[in-house]
Amino acid sequence: MNWKYYCENYLPAVLGVLIGGYFLWHNPEQRKSLFGWLEPQAQSEVRSAPTKPLQSVIIPEAQPQKFKPFRPKPLEPETAQTPPPQKFKPFQPKLLTLEESNNLLRAGKYQQLATILKRDQLTAKGADINRINNMLKGLERFLPPPSAQTALAQDGTFRLANSASSSLPRGQKPQRVIALGGGKNNWMSAVAYDSPYSQQQVIIQSSFPSAMIELAWKEDFRITSIGGSMGEWGVVLSHYKDKRVPKQTYWGPGEPGEIMESWIAAKHREGMHITAIAGLGNQWVIVMSGSTGWGKQRFTRPGALRNEWIAERAKEGYILSAAAGGVTNLPENPTADSYMFVVTQGSTFSSYTLWPRAEQEKFQSWFDKQKKTNSPIAFFGDKATSGAALVQGLTYGVSCGHYLKVSSAQTIDWLNKIGVGAAE
Repeated sequence: MNWKYYCENYLPAVLGVLIGGYFLWHNPEQRKSLFGWLEPQAQSEVRSAPTKPLQSVIIPEAQPQKFKPFRPKPLEPETAQTPPPQKFKPFQPKLLTLEESNNLLRAGKYQQLATILKRDQLTAKGADINRINNMLKGLERFLPPPSAQTALAQDGTFRLANSASSSLPRGQKPQRVIALGGGKNNWMSAVAYDSPYSQQQVIIQSSFPSAMIELAWKEDFRITSIGGSMGEWGVVLSHYKDKRVPKQTYWGPGEPGEIMESWIAAKHREGMHITAIAGLGNQWVIVMSGSTGWGKQRFTRPGALRNEWIAERAKEGYILSAAAGGVTNLPENPTADSYMFVVTQGSTFSSYTLWPRAEQEKFQSWFDKQKKTNSPIAFFGDKATSGAALVQGLTYGVSCGHYLKVSSAQTIDWLNKIGVGAAE
């Protein structure tokens, strides 16, 4: 062991610790300041302070609060404000436009147009008043006279009874309608004693009588004449004396065009022929029947008078077999005359004569002369002037008569008196 090394390095430190310890041991104050945290504490310093026992605390019960209901403070008279009165514009009904009026004219709905215009009269102002008055004045020639309007049934329908023989004098033979049409404020009916019909029904009403036609078909009646006048349709349905009940159908009422022409072509392929046509405004009805024994047919679209076309077809063996009058659908002149013609090969007709619409006096004298040798097949109604188409070759003889300048109700009354509904 190297005592010299230990004495030189560790002996001074050991002596310093011993001297310092001795000094601190004999100096408590200094020892306490340096190492007080190592000194044991007195018993009284480490015990906790005694705690007082808990005492119960009585919390007083909450008392219910009383709330006063809210009452808004009324406004003082001087501060109350009344809202200003509202201004409302009076209701102004929409007046019928010129375009809408023309559409009703083209459709032949004259009575409906007159009713709307009279309604508009009550609220119209300024220039509209003159326009409406002028339109109503122009409509007068298309409407039935007041006497005829009061005689109309409530539903606007007239139908002949199947038996009216009681109204005929004893021994008088009933007559049959062979053509029905119209003119200015009237219906025209051509009748004959010698006809192929044994019994008839006649219907005149504002809407086309589709349902009545269906019922009549079930009773073996067939449409033999049809016309339009004064905003109404007239249909004659007949029983044939030879008891035949041909197949029959019709198209319309509708505006002429490709649909109508395609339908006619399809029925032609089925062996049917056009046997009656009618126009009312720009609405048309086409009746086609089977078992006619006829040959080819041609027809014109509703439009201008086609005298030259009819004459050219006659050279080819086509004779006029049906005709009707209406109005055009041209915007610039919606009430212009319009005609439709049908010509046929192989019919019993040998010639024809045609009179376009003319003044009543001139038409009367012409018709009286022509009916001695020709039989009417159509009257051109729906306009202010009269016109007709007649043919030769029918078996009606020269007993044909006609009745002019009568309303719907008067026409029905007259036809009942001559016994068109009486069965033979």
